[in-house]
Amino acid sequence: MGLSRAFIVLAAVACLLLEANADPKMKEIKKWKKKIAHHHFMCKCWGEKSMMNFYEKIHGACEECQTMDPAFPINIFEEDDDMNLNEIVSESDELNPFVVSPQGFGTLPALANSPTRFQQQNPLQAWMQLWAPYLPPQAQANFRYPQAARAWNYRNKRAVDPPTKEELQEFAQDVAAFKVMKKAMIGNLTCVLSKLGALDANLNINLNHFTTEKWGMFARGEQPEPAFKAKMIQGYQNCYQLAQKLPTDVLAQKGPFYQQFGRQMMFFKCAKMMTTETCVKKELLNWVDYLYGKPTAQMREKLGLPSDEYDAAFMSFVVMDKSEEPSEKFVHQFMFGNME
Repeated sequence: MGLSRAFIVLAAVACLLLEANADPKMKEIKKWKKKIAHHHFMCKCWGEKSMMNFYEKIHGACEECQTMDPAFPINIFEEDDDMNLNEIVSESDELNPFVVSPQGFGTLPALANSPTRFQQQNPLQAWMQLWAPYLPPQAQANFRYPQAARAWNYRNKRAVDPPTKEELQEFAQDVAAFKVMKKAMIGNLTCVLSKLGALDANLNINLNHFTTEKWGMFARGEQPEPAFKAKMIQGYQNCYQLAQKLPTDVLAQKGPFYQQFGRQMMFFKCAKMMTTETCVKKELLNWVDYLYGKPTAQMREKLGLPSDEYDAAFMSFVVMDKSEEPSEKFVHQFMFGNME
């Protein structure tokens, strides 16, 4: 009885997933809705003309960098020398169901006949395959979905068959192609960031770009307010200090990619989160000013709000959102949609 209920629940979830993906056009509409919303969010934060100029610079840098080879070696994989595929696929490899990399890691090879190798599974099949290992063998006969049952049998059959020489050869080629693709992506990104001034000549973070240079790139009439500029500069400096404090030995243990770009990754991740937070608070501060007028420091203190006006605006709207009546929130969601 319990097993039957589990199948009913899985079938219901699968139907919902299939229904959600039934209209490809609506899926694209929702995707572009998010992109447009993000674009307007950034324009509200930095200024529309300034953002369009920034987009144009990125587009030009991308086109230029795609025609150039990296000026620095991009070492993002261990043992990154080109390997002879014939040496990888030896007679002993055919007896081992795992491909053992030069670093000693065992990885299961991609199977040439796998139905999910180059195409995405439908949600129902994915759900059934996810739960299949936890079901007793006799339950396989009760599958109402033959595609999922075939996937189960295929998986069990292949689990005991060593890969052929051709499969190992193809997998090795896929690994080599993957490395080339990742190197091209990282090389192109570092080139673009260098041309924009975000990285220096040694591919390290150019802090001066974020604290000085970029603040002279705004379009006329869109120069940021001093308080916003000061917050952003302090945020960039904090992110830079955080990135520089990453231990060198820890980065080395994580591999060549982190050893070369670990600090840059930490800085940009921190900077993106800091920028989003500051831009949200800036917009909410404008809302407070529009709806109620800008409160004084004495008023913020009296209301129990933070002394910083950005933090106070954010806390004000969080409190109002949490205290909103469910019926009123329901009306807003009906009229304007779920904005989360």
